[in-house]
Amino acid sequence: MRFNPRRWLANVILVTIDLFPNALLGGAPDETLSSRMGRAKDRPKGFGPWLARTFCKGLDWIDKGHCDKVEKGELERDHRPESLDDKPDD
Repeated sequence: MRFNPRRWLANVILVTIDLFPNALLGGAPDETLSSRMGRAKDRPKGFGPWLARTFCKGLDWIDKGHCDKVEKGELERDHRPESLDDKPDD
């Protein structure tokens, strides 16, 4: 597989677009907005789940099931910035 500069740049831009808003909204800097919305859409009530479902439906137009592709381990992980300093027990 050869290095494709256009594809690389597109990936960098798309990942930045996904990570940056989540970090601005107080989320963990290593979590994507689509991951956060995927977790939030299953909450029972409130404006947040409605917004998350709407966001994920919009992403479904581009990539079917994008918000649902969140890894199970990521769903159980605490995404507060303090958790970034935690180290696994040996």
